Amino acid sequence: MSTDAPPTVTASAEHLPPAARPRPVGLVLAVTGAASLALMFVLTLETLAVLRDPGHIPNCVAGSVFACGRVIDSWQAALMGFPNSLAGLVIFSAVTVLGLVLAARAAMPAWPVTVVWVLLTVMLGMSSWMMLQQFFVIGGLCTYCTGAWILTGPAWWYLTLHLWNRVAAGPAEGSSAGSSAGSSAAVAAARWHLVPLTVWFVVWAALFVWAFLNVLA
Repeated sequence: MSTDAPPTVTASAEHLPPAARPRPVGLVLAVTGAASLALMFVLTLETLAVLRDPGHIPNCVAGSVFACGRVIDSWQAALMGFPNSLAGLVIFSAVTVLGLVLAARAAMPAWPVTVVWVLLTVMLGMSSWMMLQQFFVIGGLCTYCTGAWILTGPAWWYLTLHLWNRVAAGPAEGSSAGSSAGSSAAVAAARWHLVPLTVWFVVWAALFVWAFLNVLA
């Protein structure tokens, strides 16, 4: 009888760089997921208030750049036929739960981690597209959307590092049976985790200045 067990998140991953270990990554996911969930909840309430009363001024309006009402009224804010924040509530709930499980170092097969990574990838792509729409089409930012998007980037990146190192290590973490090249690349990415993240935010900061230069000047 085979005794092979699915890969689990255990303390055996402690040989990995901190940016790929279950507990640190879990803490990042729990914090960013819970904060994003709160932002999406408040945004949902504000969206419902606008739908009930078109004259309602959302509490996230802050100057000419953060024109939350303009974003809520746009077709981009309901890309799938319902407010985008509803999708955020579901996805960030899953991210928060996974973060708590990883932070607790509970044994877990690989597939739930992969499912949440796919959901987070969808959210990152959708929120990044939405940011570009706000920059160059809508001409104003939603405060809550921007906050959730800022948190989604690090959450996606650190979950990617964790999953990448886990898959590269093979069925038994740390086993030499895994691809040495893939494992080395995964470990190197985890060690230099701040470099891609910094480049990501620098590029977006440059896009922000470019889009709102006339307002900021």
